[in-house]
Amino acid sequence: MRNGIQTVVPPNWRSASAIPSLTSVIRRAVPAGVSSLVLVGVVLGSVACEGKSSGRSVAPKTTRLVSLAPALTQVICELGGESMLVGVGEYDFAAPYDVRVVGHFKDINTEVLLKVRPTHLLAMYSQRAAPSALASYARSQSFRLVIYDYPRSVADVSAIIFRQTADRVLTDGADVPSVAEVMKVEETGRRVHARLHRRLNAIAALTRDRPSASVLMVFDTAPITAIGRASVLDDLLVRYVGARNAAAEASVSAPTFDREKLLGLKPDVILLLRPKDPPFASFETDPRVDVFRDLPIPAVENRRIALIRDPLVLLPGAALPSIAAAMAKAVYPELGEQIDAIMAESDTLGEAG
Repeated sequence: MRNGIQTVVPPNWRSASAIPSLTSVIRRAVPAGVSSLVLVGVVLGSVACEGKSSGRSVAPKTTRLVSLAPALTQVICELGGESMLVGVGEYDFAAPYDVRVVGHFKDINTEVLLKVRPTHLLAMYSQRAAPSALASYARSQSFRLVIYDYPRSVADVSAIIFRQTADRVLTDGADVPSVAEVMKVEETGRRVHARLHRRLNAIAALTRDRPSASVLMVFDTAPITAIGRASVLDDLLVRYVGARNAAAEASVSAPTFDREKLLGLKPDVILLLRPKDPPFASFETDPRVDVFRDLPIPAVENRRIALIRDPLVLLPGAALPSIAAAMAKAVYPELGEQIDAIMAESDTLGEAG
């Protein structure tokens, strides 16, 4: 807590025993002028493709992955697959520097795609409806499309990373492999999957008996745009942090709020989810607080506004325990040391789970 505003920066929970250290791969910056709404559009984005095949390529023997969703890129890197990545979409800030960009997630450059010769193309697309042009191109070039529904819960993310016998990646039971299956690293996937649940369950046990606070998760302030229900972050906040989502009654997944609506919500805590933002300065001077500063709501009156600036905060991937820990520390600052201990202990218990 600094000058009445809390900046939540996770400690080194991704220790050398993690597989691999995520801080070594989060390098590709989002260009200046790309707003948080555009960023979320990239994270949630669908895939489209135009163009014709220029001929069939020879299928490589090794696994070569193209990822069109930053969340999937992050999972691939967490599973140790940086060397398998041969292509990503634009603005993929979870990708290593030297990976080829195959175009915008709505406009794939088929010439570049042909040059990188993927064996698999992974994407998240609404209702798994792969664009017909992309599906046709995949058939002509003999690579496999692996299309996931955009996850709405922690369980969905977990099954995308590693699918246990009872898990289903998709609600209709379609046979879509987990990322670990695609990469043929199922033992690593099992360990990452176990570590994710071990950490989340420990945080949930710690916060279970605490008073339930009303929390507004804001990812943009012009206008004020929040995380609604039926989303991974909503599930994370409610199920594992033990708080209530102040925007849960909204009819859309990313509701906007004006002053009057905020007065009606009366959140106890406001979480600003701003990947890689600079730390807060002070409540009185920081421009990110301007839209809230004079509102007579508990979060402002008690100066319970926290900035979570983890680069992965908006990605539904393997870093969810770190995001849950940052949320829990903001909502229950008195539990900070215990939460840090949970995260540190999880890395020293071994990966059996």
